[in-house]
Amino acid sequence: MSDIRPYEFIEKYGLFLGISFVLFTYLGAEEFGYPLAFLQTALLLTWAWAGHVVCHIEGTPIYPINPHVQLHHKHTIEMPRWLNLGSELLVNFFGFTILILFQWLLGLHVLSNYIVLAAAFLYILIHIFDYSILPNKEHTAHHINENCNYGPHFMDVLFGTRCVPEDPYDDFNNKIPHVILSFAAAYYLRENPVTREWIDALLRHTVATDSKGGEIRADR
Repeated sequence: MSDIRPYEFIEKYGLFLGISFVLFTYLGAEEFGYPLAFLQTALLLTWAWAGHVVCHIEGTPIYPINPHVQLHHKHTIEMPRWLNLGSELLVNFFGFTILILFQWLLGLHVLSNYIVLAAAFLYILIHIFDYSILPNKEHTAHHINENCNYGPHFMDVLFGTRCVPEDPYDDFNNKIPHVILSFAAAYYLRENPVTREWIDALLRHTVATDSKGGEIRADR
């Protein structure tokens, strides 16, 4: 059950979330308009938590072969630390870009590829660098009990999935540089003619919905 302490939440997560929403919304506003791009940013930050929760549901068909669980958590295959983190990085990236793949397979375009990519970069920077390479009490607790502290920590607060709700909130102010780097990487991919052409090629023959509910044909 959620146990939100509003003042502490704003202190520890407010600036991080504000900057994330402003920058990531900007990435998708050109295609979808600011309101929908804002909602997409909220959806993808929630996806970072929800996708992780699903990964840890035992009994699902994918659980026995889920590389995040079997390699990163259970170490069913022993490998050097650098290789374990490298494989986890790829798994984290795929966990977001699978949304782009689904859009392509279904012939839809309801999410900005660039917000998806920025969210993927942000998740990787936090999970691999801040939580795996550097020590982090909250994430260590998740590896002891995989059914709590899924991250991002502000989502654990909102959805009541912290291991120890009474503990102080993890300070995300020091993760703001990750937001800026993630935005910069996605912005570069959007503005570079070569990468934009390659990424936008995934959108050909799909249909997007603009901020007024009209269709935007992506076949160029």
